[in-house]
Amino acid sequence: MNGLLSRSYKNHVETSLDIMRFADSDQLTGMANLYYSRKWGRSLWTLRFGYTGRDVTLDPEEGTNPDAFLGGRGLLGGLGWSHDFGANWSVAVNGAFANQYFPDVSADLAVTRHFANELDAELGAVYRLLEEDDNFLGATAGVSKMWEHVFLGGKVMGGLMSEKVFVNASARFRFYPYYGGKSFLEFQAGGGTAPELSFLNYYYDPDVYDHLNTFISTGGHWMPAPNLEVSASLTWSTLYNLASDKVNYRNLFIGNVSFSFAF
Repeated sequence: MNGLLSRSYKNHVETSLDIMRFADSDQLTGMANLYYSRKWGRSLWTLRFGYTGRDVTLDPEEGTNPDAFLGGRGLLGGLGWSHDFGANWSVAVNGAFANQYFPDVSADLAVTRHFANELDAELGAVYRLLEEDDNFLGATAGVSKMWEHVFLGGKVMGGLMSEKVFVNASARFRFYPYYGGKSFLEFQAGGGTAPELSFLNYYYDPDVYDHLNTFISTGGHWMPAPNLEVSASLTWSTLYNLASDKVNYRNLFIGNVSFSFAF
């Protein structure tokens, strides 16, 4: 009943906070997002505001390294639109601009075909303008299926990043303890020569993505009331390490918590 009632609200506000840390470093990096969504008929419009702050990079022998990262804050603004064209087709378009740390320009397009028996197929295109005018351009394809208490989905992505071919794949599993509800437990895993897209907000070096990088993630989503939702997750990524002369990897951990309110 909570899930059904939540769909009647036209306004939706969500706040999200991510905390990132490499296993071999004491430095924490944070990123926050604020979303406001409004339903108009079959359309959903979303405003997004992002914020992140980065510490100055220090050289322990020389003090402040003039060639190192100077630190500062990054701001992002974005707009999204999605629309249901009847029962069988839906389209989602998102775009964003940022001054630093986030991709300078982000654009996403996804077209979804809804079949019988809760089966969906999706095709999409993504674009990111990254540091030093590097471009990330790719295409995605995914399929998902919903049963009474279980959701399974998979997605593949391929394209060009900094004139290098990349590919990755991921799978998602959800368990819903209540039929038709929004509370669930989730597990994800994936790998490839490029990470999943949100990872580009935290760490970018095109040479890293010539090698196999993997991740796993687990979390949950809870609806304690029809207009309130809470979620939390932990992602563990293993990335190729350019700083080593040997084949070596670094572990990166990302924790996320979000709250949303509908009215």
